[in-house]
Amino acid sequence: MVCILSLAANKRLLPMAKKQKNINLLNSKELRALAVELLKQKQLSTDLSPLSPLSSPEEMLSLVHELEVHQIELELQQEELARTRVEVEDSLARYTDLYDFAPVGYLTLGRDSKILQANLTSTKLLGVDRSRLLGLSLKQFVFPEEYRVIDQLLETVFTKRENGYCEVKLLANPLHRAKVKPIFSGCTVRIDAVMCHAGNACRVILFDITEQKRIETGIIDSKTRFSQALKAAHGGVWEWDLETNDNIWSDEVWPLYGLTKGREKPSFRLWADSLHPDDRANAIKTVTLAADKAQELDVEYRVCYPDGSIHWIMSRGQPLYNKNGDASRYIGTAIDTTARKRAEKLFLEGSLKLEAALASMGDAVFISDTNGDFINYNEAFATFHKFTNKEGCPLTLDEYPKILEVYLLTGELVPLENWVVPRALRGETGTGVEFRLLRKDSGETWIGRYNYAPIRDKKGAIVGSVVTVRDVTEKKAGEQKIRDYVKQLEGAMKSTLQAVAKVVEAHDPYTAGHERRVGIISADIAREMGWSEEKCQTMQLIGLVHDIGKISVPGEILTKPGKLSAIEFELVKTHAENGYQILHDVELPLPIAQIIREHHERMDGSGYPQGLKGENTLPESRILAVADVVEAMASDRPYRPSKGIEEAIHEIESHRGGLFDPDVVDAMLRLFREKDYHLPN
Repeated sequence: MVCILSLAANKRLLPMAKKQKNINLLNSKELRALAVELLKQKQLSTDLSPLSPLSSPEEMLSLVHELEVHQIELELQQEELARTRVEVEDSLARYTDLYDFAPVGYLTLGRDSKILQANLTSTKLLGVDRSRLLGLSLKQFVFPEEYRVIDQLLETVFTKRENGYCEVKLLANPLHRAKVKPIFSGCTVRIDAVMCHAGNACRVILFDITEQKRIETGIIDSKTRFSQALKAAHGGVWEWDLETNDNIWSDEVWPLYGLTKGREKPSFRLWADSLHPDDRANAIKTVTLAADKAQELDVEYRVCYPDGSIHWIMSRGQPLYNKNGDASRYIGTAIDTTARKRAEKLFLEGSLKLEAALASMGDAVFISDTNGDFINYNEAFATFHKFTNKEGCPLTLDEYPKILEVYLLTGELVPLENWVVPRALRGETGTGVEFRLLRKDSGETWIGRYNYAPIRDKKGAIVGSVVTVRDVTEKKAGEQKIRDYVKQLEGAMKSTLQAVAKVVEAHDPYTAGHERRVGIISADIAREMGWSEEKCQTMQLIGLVHDIGKISVPGEILTKPGKLSAIEFELVKTHAENGYQILHDVELPLPIAQIIREHHERMDGSGYPQGLKGENTLPESRILAVADVVEAMASDRPYRPSKGIEEAIHEIESHRGGLFDPDVVDAMLRLFREKDYHLPN
């Protein structure tokens, strides 16, 4: 008690206790312990003793009362300190939340761009957890070419002591090794930096401006495209204030009117003065009337350039309204349409020429677009399709199946997709394609011969089709008559040649059937070589008379059983030339007389009667030569028995290319060795 009284007696003790550091953070026990310690120190520095007898009972009671009051004050202070601590901790928590979850990123950077502090928003922007983010350089999160931007910002803040900002693009792979190619994260940020009070760090705010940049880029692109579009269209933009009559022209408008910007202020009068005298009144009237009625403006007129040239301008505008709903101004475009006007003129002239050309043509001509709609056709088109005139012709392809049926000449119905116009629109080209047409209403039929092709633009894209067609019904009928007549002639010729062959066989009975068999063998070789059936039949006919010249050779020589003398052999050799002389004045569809003359010629020139070589003889002659030798060697003759087919084949093969045509020999060998060919009976 005495110790406490001594403490209370010293009025300076409590102020000293209040000056101790962190006293507001001590609890009651800690505070009491501190008081005891201070009391001991005071007793040592004074003459007072814990058992001081200087105090009277009244003083002691007063001191006790004062102590009790101070005790209560201390308790109240302790409670206030506790409340204050709670409020401070709550404020700190709120500050931390505001700091971490702010809509912008907060960083504290050192001079070397090292990150000292970071809120959660910045970690999300940079894409790295806070535990890994601290201590990293901010430059690790941008492209190498933007390191200089970061350095300049820090130089501004730390050296010049000025606030600064910059814009950078963030990496998507900031912590990858240097060998990995940097990838843009798609995020662009603005960095605002300010110096800290301590001077050894700076505070940084990161703003995500990605969307802002996208919008800015879009606006710039739109302006660029609009400007390019106006430039490509030779156009400009104008604005007309109806209340003040002021005009605003873009830079592109001035040259459209042959004017130089800067010489005069743009005005309605300046515009009107540039108009062609013949168009001025109507243009002004059109513009004024549209403005009076607040209507859309659409007017085309000519302007006169200072050099005397005339240009066409098309001007279009829209009214804009004020708060009262009244049209207060117009905004629009002016475009140079001179080139289009010239093109229209050329097109009109070309169309007139095309119409004249189409009208002069006897064949039906029609031109379609890509939809199959007919955009040009002549009177012959109407005549071909059995219409009275052009006006009665349907203009779209889809209408024609209701009127016509189209057939192949073999009788099959042709669907619409295989008519000539769809074929041409698919890129096909055809010449001399024939179809039979049927009018459903009248039953009339006729044959058309078509030529068709696609129409392509400069880039090769199909933009339409062109078709010409001619009615060949009468021509086809005439051709059929000719074919029938030719067939009759061929029949007569065949009968005549067969009769001649019988005369030859009667003159040389030992070679009876030789000519017929040579004809069959010749036709089969020609067939193996890919010749048409008509030519193969002709070869067979030629074979029937190839030895017609033997009529001029004495029969006793032809039938002599022994070996012929040299003179007799020379007489036999004359049959080739004699056969030519017999037939060369006869009008036949093929040079039969020449073929007969050449059938004993050889590739090396060793044959007779002319000693011709290789390609100087007809192909038919070279086939006949092989067939003649094969048949002769494989058959009995008056002077010797048959040598057999194998020896005949060997003879031909051994002289391939020397005496006989290689292609003919190869065809003959294929017949015998691959197709089991046998000589005709």
